[in-house]
Formats: sequence, C-alpha cells, structure tokens
Amino acid sequence: MPGSRRHMDVETATRAVFMLQEGESQRSVARRLGVSRRAIRNAWERFLETGSVARRSGSGRARATTVQEDRYIRLTARRERTIPACVLENRLRQSTGTRTSDQTIRNRLHEDGRRSRSRLIRLKLTRAHRAARLRFAREHAEWTMDNWRNVLFTDESEVFQR
Repeated sequence: MPGSRRHMDVETATRAVFMLQEGESQRSVARRLGVSRRAIRNAWERFLETGSVARRSGSGRARATTVQEDRYIRLTARRERTIPACVLENRLRQSTGTRTSDQTIRNRLHEDGRRSRSRLIRLKLTRAHRAARLRFAREHAEWTMDNWRNVLFTDESEVFQR
C-alpha cells in the first residue's frame, strides 16, 4: 500500500489488536486485513501506550485559520458570490494579517458547501444592438418551422473563442 495515506478505521485496528493478542504475527495480520505492517505496528503501539486503538486527539496538521477567520471567509463569500479565492485570500490577509494560500480558502469554502466563482464575461448591448434584435424579431415573428430549418446558427464572437 505504498503512497496511500488513509488512516485505518477503529474497527479494523480493533480486529488487528485482537489477532495480535491471540499470538499472530504483525506480518500475517497485515496480510489478512489488507493493510501495511507499519499500520499494524502503529495500532499495536497505540494500544500498548493508551489502552485504546482510537487515534489520539490533536494528531494531524494544525489549521491555518482560526474559527473567526473561517467565519469571515464564509460571510464574505456569501455576500459576494462571485469573488475568486485569490481575492478572498488577499482580503483575509488585509483584515486579519493571516497569510494563507488560496487553496486553504477553497478548502474552507468547500467545508461550507460552497465554491469560489468568477463572473461570466458578457458583452454590453448598445442601443444599436437592441434595435437590430427587435427588428430581426419583428421580421421573423411569422416564420414557420420549415423556414427556420434552413437557418444555420453560429456564434462568431471572438470573446468566447480560445
């Protein structure tokens, strides 16, 4: 299982400890449960040290933001739905002095069931555009489906071509 970083669940760790107490080797327990020998050894050492197979509280990396900063991120994202994560990260730094990455901001938004969004690019319609659209609509209001079958619709705008 090289490269996998998932933690063994409590039920599997409990089974492993029971099997070790019955006299099985760590290697055979690891093979039977389909986990690494290192995971079995860690579970066993944790059991001997604490009497439990549950992971210690507080293990893992500390959060980069506080509860108040998380609240600030959520509120700002709710007020301005189209704010990108990098802009939100800059605002957090300006208001609290906390340096984080924009990925941390995305993680906090994801925890809240949100995503950072960017605004769609839309061209402004001028009076001439609106007049031309209205003229076209009036000229073609009486067309039947047979008339429209001969029309090819395309978008040749350069804004959307990449």
